[in-house]
Amino acid sequence: MSTDGISLNDSTSLGNDTLLDLLKTTTANYPWDGKFETLQKYHDYPVCNQWFQKDRVTFDGGTSIIRNVQLGENGSAKFTRPYAASSPTVVDVQARLKADWVQATADYSISRQEMMRNRGKAKLIDLVKSRRQSAMADLANLLEDYAWQAPESPSDDLHPMGIPYWITPITGAQVSAGTSGHQGANPSGFSTCGGIDASATANARWRSYNDVWENSTADIKYDDIKKITRMLRHLRFRSPIMLNDASIDSRKNMRLYTNEKVLEAIEEFAVHSNDNIGTDVGKFAGATVIKNLPIIWTEQLDADTSNPLYAINHDFFYPFVMEGDFFRETGPMNDRTQKDVFTTFVDLQFNYICTNRQRAGGVISSVAAA
Repeated sequence: MSTDGISLNDSTSLGNDTLLDLLKTTTANYPWDGKFETLQKYHDYPVCNQWFQKDRVTFDGGTSIIRNVQLGENGSAKFTRPYAASSPTVVDVQARLKADWVQATADYSISRQEMMRNRGKAKLIDLVKSRRQSAMADLANLLEDYAWQAPESPSDDLHPMGIPYWITPITGAQVSAGTSGHQGANPSGFSTCGGIDASATANARWRSYNDVWENSTADIKYDDIKKITRMLRHLRFRSPIMLNDASIDSRKNMRLYTNEKVLEAIEEFAVHSNDNIGTDVGKFAGATVIKNLPIIWTEQLDADTSNPLYAINHDFFYPFVMEGDFFRETGPMNDRTQKDVFTTFVDLQFNYICTNRQRAGGVISSVAAA
C-alpha cells in the first residue's frame, strides 16, 4: 500500500492513470535536493558546485538580464578654500550590463512495465532516484562544459556566456605590442561584452586581465611564474574604508584552473624549486599551489591548445536564473505515441553573469603574435 492508498498488488487498479498518479506522488515525495555530488563524468565540477549553490543563484525576471555597473568616479573631488565658488556637474558613470536568457533541458522516463516490475514503495523510489540522477548528471555535464566556452557569435542565442566570454584571452596584436594587464576588452567577434563596449576608453575598467606564456609548449619557467603572481597581484583590489557598501577584498573564493599539461609542468617546476626561486610555488594538502591558491585540473581545458591558466574569483560570477525556472520539473506525462512511457522534463532558464570583470579574474595563454 502506497502513501496515497493505491494498492500495488491489485492489478485491477493499475491502469495508466493510476500509475501516473502514483509516479507523480513518488516524484513529489522525493524532490531533487540540488546537489551534484554523485556525478562522475569529470573529476571535478567547480562551476556547478560553486555557482549553483542556492545562496549563489540570483533569481530575476523580465525579457532579459539587466544590471547597473559603475565604471568610474564623477570627477568632482578637489581641494578648495573657504568661500570658494562651487560648480557641481552631473556625470553619468554607470552603464547597463545586459544579457539574454538561454534555456537548458533534460528528461527522464519510466515505462509502465518497469513500474509493474518494481512494485513496492522503496523499489519505485530507487527507480525514480536512478532515472532522475542520470538526467541531472547529463544536465550538469552540459552546464559545466559550456561554462568553459564562449558563445560562437553575437547571434548565438543558444549557448550561455561562459568564462572565456567574460575573461578574454590575449590577442595576437597585444602579444606583438608586448602588453599585458587589464586589456581584455570585448570577446573576439563581439562589439560589446555584456552589452558594454569594453574597447571604449570610458569603459576601460570593464576589462579583464590577460597575458601570454613565455613559450607555446607549456614548459613553465620562472618568468611564467612571475606572470602568474603578477596577475594575482593585479586582481587584488581593496576599497577605501569610507565606502561601506563597496566590494570587500575577498580572496577566499579565488582559484586557479588549467589543463593537465600546464598543471604537470607547474608541478615539475615545484619539485625543482629551491630557496633561490622563492616560495611562490609549493605543495599544500596534496595540491600544487601558487601564492597559497590551489591549481585545479579542468578537463574541459585539455583540448585547448593555447594552454590557458585562469584565475577565477567566484565572488563575481553568478548564474542568473529566471524565477520559476530553476531546474523546474514538469510531469510525469505520457502521450498516445508512447502510451506506456511516463516522461518528466527538467528545465532551466538562465545565463552566466560576471558582475565585475576588473576583479573577476584573468587568463594567461599561448597566442601567436599578429
